[in-house]
Amino acid sequence: MKRLPRMLALVMVLVLLPLHVSLAETSEGSAELLGVTYYDSDRNKVDSAQFLDGDDGTSLKLARGETAEMTVELPGGAQCRSVYIRLNTCAVEATLQELNTDIRKYEDVLTLYDPGAEFTFKLAEPAENKLRIRLTFSSSVYCRVLELSCFGPGELPDTLHDWTLDRNDVDIMIAVDSIDNIDLALVQSLTDSGYSLAVGVMNSDAQPPAAIGDILWDAGVRILPGIAATVKTVAELLSAVRIYQPLLLVTDDALADAAAEAVVQAADYHYEVDAAVLYGLWIVPEVCTLSGDVAAKAAALPQRSDELLMQMCVDKFADALSADTAIIPYPEERDEDGYLPEGEFVYENPGDGLWAYLSPTLQIGIVRYTQPDVPSLWFIADVIFDPEQEQFKQYIPGDKLFSGPYEQPDVLAQKTKLVLGINGDFYHYRILKDWVTGIIIRNYTLGYDLKRSWAGYPPLDTMALRDDGSFSLYSQGEITGDELMAQGDVHDALSFGPILVRDGKLLMYSKLSWDSIDPRMGVGLIAPGHYRIIMVEGKMPDDGEQGLDLNAFAELMYSQGVTQGFNLDGGSTAALVFMGVKLNRTGKATFIGSARDEVELFGVGISDLVHTD
Repeated sequence: MKRLPRMLALVMVLVLLPLHVSLAETSEGSAELLGVTYYDSDRNKVDSAQFLDGDDGTSLKLARGETAEMTVELPGGAQCRSVYIRLNTCAVEATLQELNTDIRKYEDVLTLYDPGAEFTFKLAEPAENKLRIRLTFSSSVYCRVLELSCFGPGELPDTLHDWTLDRNDVDIMIAVDSIDNIDLALVQSLTDSGYSLAVGVMNSDAQPPAAIGDILWDAGVRILPGIAATVKTVAELLSAVRIYQPLLLVTDDALADAAAEAVVQAADYHYEVDAAVLYGLWIVPEVCTLSGDVAAKAAALPQRSDELLMQMCVDKFADALSADTAIIPYPEERDEDGYLPEGEFVYENPGDGLWAYLSPTLQIGIVRYTQPDVPSLWFIADVIFDPEQEQFKQYIPGDKLFSGPYEQPDVLAQKTKLVLGINGDFYHYRILKDWVTGIIIRNYTLGYDLKRSWAGYPPLDTMALRDDGSFSLYSQGEITGDELMAQGDVHDALSFGPILVRDGKLLMYSKLSWDSIDPRMGVGLIAPGHYRIIMVEGKMPDDGEQGLDLNAFAELMYSQGVTQGFNLDGGSTAALVFMGVKLNRTGKATFIGSARDEVELFGVGISDLVHTD
């Protein structure tokens, strides 16, 4: 899902440093400084010299507001490959546009998110026409342009401070109350040792931002630093931890208590949920103060991984009660991969909440979990199949791929003799509502494509089921149905979502009904031919189980060790059927009763032992 990485108002304001040498000085092979003409937001021509003197005292004041812009006219025949800009304040977004002379309109060339106050647009292709720079700020400000220059092809001057905007995955983050509290010798030794270092100065009212930037650059810091005017809450530190995702957090004594609280909150999506959506949750492996042995802790940094976050998710649901799977009387004659050499084994124990199935090509184990004090109840199905002989795919009782008849899910499973079945994306409902359907592929046939964008719920992310037993996930608009069909190995594609886990990363949400407590259905991928399917019961009467919100469901899915996780239709649609029997109680109107009629199930395995009564 495309995620706009924009800082919130409470996130640390990013400020950078002045350029002290003339950009006009170039060496052989370096980029040429172009002699351009500048215009302010009112299209008035402005003095170019003030942008090239390295003096913050000379600047162009733009109109006050949350946005500002100015234009750049290139000399005839010039090719611009880089645009450097330095401001007195920090932009949360900066976009470079080029005039399309055919239609006389500006078109976006490059957008930088949270670029701070000093940044460079580096263009993949040279610009030859008039340029426009559009700036966005977190609040209404008087923006001053301190330095601005354009370069042709070639290497930029090495005196230009080229800050790294990729701010996450740092080794060490140092957060101090004042720049005076920072140990610059320590900073220099850490950067000299090759550590990726991020620095935040959290209270900087009395200190010139440019001077702070100079100090940090000279000490070897290259990741865009963060400086806030004041820390009124732990929000700035909380967001900084999520942005930088440090392996070691070092603070001065003044920020120690706030940092301890921020570290706890950075792993909880309930705190500053929008920041959790943008940057993800993070658990800091190690925290200390500047008075501690920072060098020793740096030398003992762990390898970067998400193991602590995954363990946190495991611990969150560790108190759930379930029967011991050891009571399942599995046959002894299983092969080394766990399959039966021949025949079938079926175990159904609804009293203890255990179900199992074995065949030469399929293994299924289902466990019911409860948290009586919450209360919560969910089923986890561990599904292993041989992709050369089985597929997790669509099952219907007839040959009509994209129409009814509508029937109860257990009836559908019985008619198709389906061992394990779950609901899909219920795309028929969107057809009836004349909503955007999303990409729908069934049995290698493209039924519907994404014809236009959609901002409602579901978000219409796509899960593409592949012949090798894996599945791939795509955000809405990331791929077309025709492109999926061209890949040749997608037998079914469902559109619902959102994506819960992608490429091993846990995703969080603050929109699209994320906080609604509902029954849920999701599919996770352990490996090709190995799925984890989770059905969360909900909306039960008499103060019974109500379900989970979307982020809690994502954490439950992540706790299973999946690399990919996808949310399917929940609520009254959610159905988990084993051997022709619907295991969950959720029904129409989201109370106990008959399930919502459906036209298809997704699942795996065919058996004559499926119940038909």
